[in-house]
Amino acid sequence: MRLCEFCNEPAPFVIRADELERHLCAKCLKLEEPVPGIADLLNKLVGPSKRTRICPHCGWKAEQVEHTGKVGCPLCYEALDSPLLHEIERL
Repeated sequence: MRLCEFCNEPAPFVIRADELERHLCAKCLKLEEPVPGIADLLNKLVGPSKRTRICPHCGWKAEQVEHTGKVGCPLCYEALDSPLLHEIERL
């Protein structure tokens, strides 16, 4: 998942218009919403970010990622809330 272009939070929403793609979190989508009420509807469908500091699949901690630069399993990329992993997603 990419990060919001305004606040760097996880951005589950993508707005595409005229070959321009914008990644937004629920809060920023609400501020920039192209259709009134769409942010609330989309947030109900997607829900809040489910990233945590501990991977529910392997038990690896975000602190371990930041210390070693390694993940415990492939699912850590989606599960862990780590600044290092956010940077990797931007690439």
